[in-house]
Amino acid sequence: MGQSKIVLLRRKTQKLTVKQINTFMKKEHLGAFIDAIYAVGITMLAMDLPNHLNLESSQTFELVKSLHLQYGLAFFMLFSLWFQHRGINEHILNLSFPIVSISTLILLIVPLIPCMVKIAYQYGYQPGNILNFNISEKVDLIFISCILIVNLLLDLLSSEICMPKNNVIEYKQFQQIKKNKPIITGLIALIFLIILVIPNANSNLLWIVVFFLFFVYIGKIQNYSAE
Repeated sequence: MGQSKIVLLRRKTQKLTVKQINTFMKKEHLGAFIDAIYAVGITMLAMDLPNHLNLESSQTFELVKSLHLQYGLAFFMLFSLWFQHRGINEHILNLSFPIVSISTLILLIVPLIPCMVKIAYQYGYQPGNILNFNISEKVDLIFISCILIVNLLLDLLSSEICMPKNNVIEYKQFQQIKKNKPIITGLIALIFLIILVIPNANSNLLWIVVFFLFFVYIGKIQNYSAE
């Protein structure tokens, strides 16, 4: 009897918190804030590009090549994370404190990604292996943790959303996305582990991570186009 009262109290509290949030914030407001934070990250990325290069031709070419790779990697990482975050947000029916809190944590980390990519390119080159724990591997581990935490938070955010079954097609698509997300997260973790273990690992291998970050939603686009 006492347990049933506690369950009812929790349900009433959850309904109350949902109503309280929905009175001053809609999912469209959260979506606009998500767009703004990712836009800030991309703006920071563009502003970090140098205006003048006073180097010899061969040095200039190598520097420009490195800068383009850094810019492209950070841009597509931000874009793929935004694409997932925005897509999950579109399926939200009612905002709750867990949903807002998880989104806040994701948006707290997102602006750090451009800086983390730059540091990973400059200092993440590994002269040894994972047993030789030097500054290079510390940089790689911080970068890896940053991306994995964001991806795990996106997994957690998708698990907080309950889709109604009346729209069968959309319900099945979102359920498939929720099933795919842990698999993609595991593959990303495996790739990061390989990058850490391989001696003299190249930072360009991080492009594979971008592919897997985007892979789950490539399938979603194909499903929509097929219909």
